[in-house]
Amino acid sequence: MPEIYPPLDPDPGRSRGFNPANNHYGIDYNCWTGAEVYCCADGTVLRVANETGGYGNIVEIRHDDGWTTRYAHLSRVDVAAGEYVNVRQLVGLSGGAAGAPGAGNSTGPHLHYETRWMNNPVDPDNVLIPWPNEPYTRPTLHEGDCMRMIQNNPATGGDGKWYLVTCNGLQEIPPLDVWNFAIAGIPHSDQGSGPVIIALDQAIQAAKT
Repeated sequence: MPEIYPPLDPDPGRSRGFNPANNHYGIDYNCWTGAEVYCCADGTVLRVANETGGYGNIVEIRHDDGWTTRYAHLSRVDVAAGEYVNVRQLVGLSGGAAGAPGAGNSTGPHLHYETRWMNNPVDPDNVLIPWPNEPYTRPTLHEGDCMRMIQNNPATGGDGKWYLVTCNGLQEIPPLDVWNFAIAGIPHSDQGSGPVIIALDQAIQAAKT
């Protein structure tokens, strides 16, 4: 059996679990649109499709020993059928907002993920192993800190990741914390109260001033 890692890092938690009795053959990750979705093990892309009545944009990857993984409701796909992909390679971006292109029958942002053996659904939580890296440490926030969320603009060659800019520097933050910080009222570009999406070097300079 291949080593199969989670499609998101860090794990944002589940909004729905594996429940074949209710025709739910995978797990739903609680992430907002635009989270980076990773290939869980080396393999070959079996299919890329847009199933408008169900999965929406879906990527299925074939791995060793009869295992396959499925990534559904994607807002963007970065691989092609027949392509060989490596573990942690970017498969695409999560989606799922109701009515959005590629969302299929999804009614809200999330990633639907499945693991199958010989095409038989297997609970992903029974096979996934943690990524071998340091755990993410949430930034310490203090009342009165000046802070802003910015994105390293992919249109100008940036990595598309979000950063928390404070008076003391900047720190990368994962998609779930972008969502939590937005709820807490920390401005970012999507709210219109933050700066226009800017390049990372500009963000570093802004953090120093």
